[in-house]
Amino acid sequence: MIWSSLRESIRLFRRTPVLYLPDAVFTGIYWLLLYFVYLYTGAADILPIFQSVETFSFETLSAYLSENLAKIIASVAVFFFVTFIFGVGVLVLKFSMIRELVTGRQVSLLRAWKEMKGYFWSVVGIRLLMFVISFLALGLLALGAWAVSSRFVTLVTLVGALLVIILIQIMFLFRFPLLFFGKNRSPVHVLRDAFSLFRKRPRFVFLTWLVIVAVTFVLNLVIIIFSYV
Repeated sequence: MIWSSLRESIRLFRRTPVLYLPDAVFTGIYWLLLYFVYLYTGAADILPIFQSVETFSFETLSAYLSENLAKIIASVAVFFFVTFIFGVGVLVLKFSMIRELVTGRQVSLLRAWKEMKGYFWSVVGIRLLMFVISFLALGLLALGAWAVSSRFVTLVTLVGALLVIILIQIMFLFRFPLLFFGKNRSPVHVLRDAFSLFRKRPRFVFLTWLVIVAVTFVLNLVIIIFSYV
């Protein structure tokens, strides 16, 4: 079932290139913002110095940070805010068009854009709840490690933190499909339904996650090679 669904997904994506447009626009905005931060914070002038062992010094780094700290903080804050907002918008556009494609309707970027208002805050709420859940889980793990306080436990805690984040992502893997293909738009209910699906069909959810990780790895490898060239 997993492999047949993957083949069908690839076939549908190949037939509908407009699905790539939101990601392409987001990638362009992302790199433009990153380049703006690179120039605005003075990193373009200081990085060549840091790349050389002979010219690098902690005094130079300290002077750079003290002179540009306000710019760095403001730039990073604006960068993450803008990319977060655009990221939510891109996700809504993609899933709206995917829903149209799966249900046999003609894919329309304009119609997906009109539907953004109805899903935007639901996606924001889900992302914020996922952050809170992850923060609380990692906080409890850190408290346990702090109570024991040993180097071995610290190493185990780091590995455990990674596993906790992965487990949370797997448990709520279908949160966005359930939001866009279901009738309930409440972030709490959507996460509850996603967790319920994981409890009922853990093997299916885990295999789906593995396929997503494999496909993402291959795509990122292609992007890295392309960027290097």
